Amino acid sequence: MPDGAPGSRASSIWRAASPAGAAARAVGKGAWLPLGLGLGIAALAMQQSRPPAGAGAEAMQPLLLWLHAPLALLAAHAVVATIEAWPLLGRARAGASALRRLCPSALAGCGMALAGGTLAAAGTLALAGALFAALLAALGFAVPPPRAFARAAPSARPAIDAEQPHLQFSMAELAPIDAVRINPQVAIRADGGFEPVVLQLTVDGEVVAARLVVRGNGEQLLVPLPTPRPVRVVAVARTSAPTLSLLWPPGSLELRHAEVHWLSTNLARAALSYAVPIWFALLAAAALRRQLSLPAMLTFALATLGVLLLLGLTPQAAALTACARGRLAADSLHDWLPSLGTGGALLLLLARAGQRRTGRSG
Repeated sequence: MPDGAPGSRASSIWRAASPAGAAARAVGKGAWLPLGLGLGIAALAMQQSRPPAGAGAEAMQPLLLWLHAPLALLAAHAVVATIEAWPLLGRARAGASALRRLCPSALAGCGMALAGGTLAAAGTLALAGALFAALLAALGFAVPPPRAFARAAPSARPAIDAEQPHLQFSMAELAPIDAVRINPQVAIRADGGFEPVVLQLTVDGEVVAARLVVRGNGEQLLVPLPTPRPVRVVAVARTSAPTLSLLWPPGSLELRHAEVHWLSTNLARAALSYAVPIWFALLAAAALRRQLSLPAMLTFALATLGVLLLLGLTPQAAALTACARGRLAADSLHDWLPSLGTGGALLLLLARAGQRRTGRSG
């Protein structure tokens, strides 16, 4: 059949898609065991760490971090299943010679296999996030719904000190705002001492907090507004003696939107961030597919995944931490997009370079 015939073209499309289909089926077929095991571990852990009665809904939010348990197990399963599903991922595997003739591209179908496995993993991860929200409800954990936060930028030097006793933040938030969150950084004295700083918070000319005491770095103060409304100007003024300076880096003053969002949707979005370390672990393993046998490749891929998860080099930790703080997970993922694209492109180039070196040596 000529190369340009419709049948030949359909056969080429099928061959290009088969690595993705094989990996996706392998990931989806065995996902129920790690998903069920991870949810069971999370349920037992949450029951053991249940906050005391009367602790408030905010005390339930740290329980969301137990979502890491099913997601980490699903990530490990996805990495193993994807590599095992495509024989060209690994040196001297059975059936690799025949498949290499069907996939004459530079990556020999490995790129499609990795993409199919990662996309299937993303589906199971999102399902795990939604099921975790249902598990929380079934166990009686009333977790507050997540909110969106908008950063406010200072209109002057971002500091409150002896020379500048007040600081104004100007913005035009059309959405209704129901609270202001402040988290300034305290400049400690040279002798290491510290004294509390008393502030006054004004929103559009109305004093909403006459006395806010900042006692140290990392202390987040949430000031509710009397009624939700659009906010244009937020002013912070020091009312105590000028003992220490307060620094206001980006994100140290935020406005909380009054609109609430679905917890299940937010957890599903946060769970999707686990697809990033899966993708990078698979790319790193694919770069050495001609040098490593199957057991060595599986070990290397799982070790890479573990390093990414434990060191927080990918956005899953930030996404779940945002959920545990009552925030939208999507807000924590925007800063990661450029670095993720650059890292993926570099790893793909490394994989192609490794294939070319192996071809010349052969």
